[in-house]
Amino acid sequence: MEIISRLQQLNSKMKLSRPERRLIKLNAILRKDTSIINLLKEIAQYKCQFPDCSSIILTEAGTNYVEVAHIKPVFKGGQSIIGNLIVLCPNHHKEFDLGKLNISVQRIEMLSGNLNGKNFTIKLIN
Repeated sequence: MEIISRLQQLNSKMKLSRPERRLIKLNAILRKDTSIINLLKEIAQYKCQFPDCSSIILTEAGTNYVEVAHIKPVFKGGQSIIGNLIVLCPNHHKEFDLGKLNISVQRIEMLSGNLNGKNFTIKLIN
């Protein structure tokens, strides 16, 4: 019951709280990769490329929502090119970014390795 009491206390405090506006300086990477990202989603038929994933998140446009992840992140020198991009559902994208990932083979046409204890092989280009 302790956790519920803490939640109720925080909720009461939040009722009195108002968002604060701040002007911040932002350093952003502008990748200019929209065209290749959209084409890869289309080639993957708007489906997650991670094995056995059946995630469906329909958008207003009627397509399945997917994201494109960089195998080697942009901030580590990765590029938005075939062989470094993979179409994933949001859950697999976050697991790919935050989980324990070991890549054993990375080629233009395929990627294999282990993600959080699960071996995988993904055909990147059909």
